[in-house]
Amino acid sequence: MLAAVGLTYRFAPLERSAELLLVDLGEGQVVRRCWLPAPVFDLTPGDRPTGGGRQRGARGVVVHGSAIHVATFDAVHTYDERLRCQGSVTCERFCDIHEFVVSDEGFVITCSRMDAIVWCDRSGRVDRLWCATEDPAVISAGL
Repeated sequence: MLAAVGLTYRFAPLERSAELLLVDLGEGQVVRRCWLPAPVFDLTPGDRPTGGGRQRGARGVVVHGSAIHVATFDAVHTYDERLRCQGSVTCERFCDIHEFVVSDEGFVITCSRMDAIVWCDRSGRVDRLWCATEDPAVISAGL
């Protein structure tokens, strides 16, 4: 049985801070691996001297059908079982992705920098958006 695993390398350059692995659980060995793309929107010009944190790393992996989807800071990348990239989805609403769900229609993505939930199709077109900072119930609660 194979498992898809996303890794985060702190204190690494953005272009080498996220990796996707296929691991054979029975053998306990890495079968395939690939670097994930660096963030599309680079927000790190004032990054810490040590280079850790912020936009780095894999933010979750979901297998849906025969596709492997992995989120990074501001995109969801889709790979086949040989870890060949089949495409990527991003939009201006994806910022600091934390969790995501995949369906036949598209993605539901939580973004912590915006305190938002984004529903989008597979092309990244936003179908629906909820922002905590704009929700009247949240605002009236005074949180």
